[in-house]
Amino acid sequence: MPRPVDSDPNYENVMRLFNSTCILCRATYGVTVHELIPRSLAPKSWKRIDNRVCLCASCHTKIHNMSKKDRDDLLLPARDRALKLNQ
Repeated sequence: MPRPVDSDPNYENVMRLFNSTCILCRATYGVTVHELIPRSLAPKSWKRIDNRVCLCASCHTKIHNMSKKDRDDLLLPARDRALKLNQ
Protein backbone atom coordinates (compact mmCIF):
# COMPACT_ATOMS: atom_id res chain seq x y z
CA MET A 1 0.00 0.00 0.00
CA PRO A 2 1.52 3.35 -1.00
CA ARG A 3 2.45 5.80 1.69
CA PRO A 4 0.51 9.05 1.79
CA VAL A 5 2.16 11.60 -0.49
CA ASP A 6 2.03 14.35 2.13
CA SER A 7 4.23 12.34 4.53
CA ASP A 8 6.67 11.32 1.80
CA PRO A 9 6.94 13.84 -1.03
CA ASN A 10 9.48 11.74 -2.96
CA TYR A 11 7.41 8.54 -3.01
CA GLU A 12 5.53 9.49 -6.19
CA ASN A 13 8.73 10.85 -7.77
CA VAL A 14 10.45 7.49 -7.23
CA MET A 15 7.44 5.64 -8.67
CA ARG A 16 7.57 7.90 -11.76
CA LEU A 17 11.34 7.53 -12.10
CA PHE A 18 10.98 3.74 -12.37
CA ASN A 19 7.62 3.82 -14.21
CA SER A 20 6.00 2.04 -11.22
CA THR A 21 7.85 -1.09 -12.32
CA CYS A 22 9.86 -3.54 -10.22
CA ILE A 23 13.55 -3.10 -11.06
CA LEU A 24 14.20 -6.85 -10.64
CA CYS A 25 11.35 -8.71 -12.35
CA ARG A 26 9.71 -5.81 -14.25
CA ALA A 27 6.31 -6.48 -12.64
CA THR A 28 3.90 -3.55 -12.68
CA TYR A 29 1.54 -4.80 -9.96
CA GLY A 30 2.04 -4.64 -6.21
CA VAL A 31 4.95 -2.24 -6.67
CA THR A 32 6.18 -0.15 -3.76
CA VAL A 33 9.27 1.87 -2.88
CA HIS A 34 12.23 0.25 -1.13
CA GLU A 35 15.08 2.12 0.56
CA LEU A 36 18.62 0.97 -0.21
CA ILE A 37 19.89 2.36 3.09
CA PRO A 38 17.10 1.80 5.63
CA ARG A 39 15.45 4.52 7.68
CA SER A 40 17.00 3.17 10.85
CA LEU A 41 20.51 3.79 9.49
CA ALA A 42 19.80 7.06 7.69
CA PRO A 43 17.03 8.85 9.62
CA LYS A 44 17.68 12.18 7.90
CA SER A 45 18.32 11.01 4.34
CA TRP A 46 16.36 7.81 3.76
CA LYS A 47 13.76 9.64 1.63
CA ARG A 48 16.33 10.82 -0.91
CA ILE A 49 15.41 9.71 -4.41
CA ASP A 50 18.86 8.21 -5.07
CA ASN A 51 18.39 5.95 -2.03
CA ARG A 52 15.21 4.39 -3.35
CA VAL A 53 13.99 1.90 -5.93
CA CYS A 54 10.72 0.23 -6.91
CA LEU A 55 10.13 -3.43 -6.05
CA CYS A 56 7.08 -5.65 -6.32
CA ALA A 57 5.87 -7.35 -3.14
CA SER A 58 7.51 -10.66 -4.03
CA CYS A 59 10.94 -9.17 -4.80
CA HIS A 60 10.66 -6.89 -1.77
CA THR A 61 10.22 -9.93 0.49
CA LYS A 62 13.16 -11.73 -1.14
CA ILE A 63 15.40 -8.68 -0.73
CA HIS A 64 14.61 -8.41 2.98
CA ASN A 65 15.72 -12.02 3.43
CA MET A 66 19.18 -11.41 1.92
CA SER A 67 22.40 -10.22 3.47
CA LYS A 68 23.31 -6.56 2.93
CA LYS A 69 26.12 -7.48 0.53
CA ASP A 70 23.89 -9.74 -1.56
CA ARG A 71 21.18 -7.04 -1.60
CA ASP A 72 23.62 -4.39 -2.76
CA ASP A 73 25.15 -6.71 -5.37
CA LEU A 74 21.69 -7.31 -6.80
CA LEU A 75 19.94 -3.96 -6.36
CA LEU A 76 22.60 -1.45 -7.38
CA PRO A 77 23.20 -2.84 -10.90
CA ALA A 78 19.45 -3.44 -11.33
CA ARG A 79 18.75 0.17 -10.36
CA ASP A 80 21.27 1.43 -12.91
CA ARG A 81 19.81 -0.79 -15.66
CA ALA A 82 16.27 0.34 -14.86
CA LEU A 83 17.29 3.99 -14.96
CA LYS A 84 18.86 3.50 -18.39
CA LEU A 85 15.73 1.74 -19.65
CA ASN A 86 13.51 4.56 -18.42
CA GLN A 87 15.50 7.44 -19.93
